[in-house]
Amino acid sequence: SSNSSAKIVRQYFLRDPDGYYVEICDCDVLTKYTLGDIHDVVGYDQGVSNNLAETAMFVNLTERLAHRAARAHREFTQLCREMRCRPALEIVDRLGCRQVAAEVDEEKLKKLIRRRGVYGDICQNETEESLRHILMLTGNHVPAAMKVMQVRGWESAVMAPPAFFEAGADKVTPEAFLMPKYSIAFV
Repeated sequence: SSNSSAKIVRQYFLRDPDGYYVEICDCDVLTKYTLGDIHDVVGYDQGVSNNLAETAMFVNLTERLAHRAARAHREFTQLCREMRCRPALEIVDRLGCRQVAAEVDEEKLKKLIRRRGVYGDICQNETEESLRHILMLTGNHVPAAMKVMQVRGWESAVMAPPAFFEAGADKVTPEAFLMPKYSIAFV
């Protein structure tokens, strides 16, 4: 086969700034290769079940998950309103994620600092020192640290546009600006 063959699996791995990977692939080629014609395989189905009871159960589960997600969003919005100007330590305590580390994980800190260069990223609201402090308070647990940053950056976001070259010669670094996210009266 050649690189343009329809029998080749094409995979793309995208690494996000936290070091995790997202895979995009046309894996149906593998299914056909390993199982043959999927219509000949008893019990194999890539789609939604035609069984009405299973479909009803799936719809019910989806509705419950949607209600839970909506409730969690309302609760988090309320927490953000209450904690919006509070120090990181109080936010960590309110979120229940205080696990003070003896020292900061430098690799995780480096990745969060790198995210400060991504236009509109929540890490642009923080300084290197505040990122270090938040990581220490959360025991180097990045998801908890991100939640703290979301609370701190709930009302507004620092937007630091990337540098660019004017006419291909002069490097221009635009000024960062503060963008309001919500009007407290309407949220």
